[in-house]
Amino acid sequence: MFAIFCMSMAIFVWVFVPETKQLTLEEIDVVFGAVDAETRAKDVEKAIEVEKSKAGVDYEEGDVKVDEKIDEKNETAKA
Repeated sequence: MFAIFCMSMAIFVWVFVPETKQLTLEEIDVVFGAVDAETRAKDVEKAIEVEKSKAGVDYEEGDVKVDEKIDEKNETAKA
C-alpha cells in the first residue's frame, strides 16, 4: 500500500510540478503565475535604474569605463 502511494505521488510530481532548476526568482514568479512576464520585466528594469541612480552610475555595463575598472582591479589583484 505504501509503495503504491509513493509511486502515485512520484507520478503526480513528475506531471504537475514545474521544473525550476537554474531559473532566477523572477522567472519562477512567471512560471507559477504570480506575475506576468511583461510586468516582471518592467519591475526588473525599474529596479536596475534605481540601483544605478543609488550608485551614481550613468553608463551601461558594456561601456569602456566598466571594462577599464575591471582591468584595473585585475591588475591590482595580480600585484
